[in-house]
Amino acid sequence: MRSLRILAAVLLLAASAAAAELTIKVVDPHSAAVTGARAALFRGGSRAVAVRSTAGDGTAVFPNLTAGEYRVEVLAPGFAPATF
Repeated sequence: MRSLRILAAVLLLAASAAAAELTIKVVDPHSAAVTGARAALFRGGSRAVAVRSTAGDGTAVFPNLTAGEYRVEVLAPGFAPATF
């Protein structure tokens, strides 16, 4: 199976705000965007706190996140699962 790459950026909405936004971009080995990939966001346990599908440009946005550590798991047909 081909592998996916996940590019992630955390953007703070405001310096004093407790919420942030996580934007990921899923690309194939040739750096082409992967549309319709399932991106699940986890914090701690095995239950996803949010699930998004990637848009035409390969991005998925998770808004209004509280501070902490998160794990993103991405599934797309024809690709091996990826975790970041």
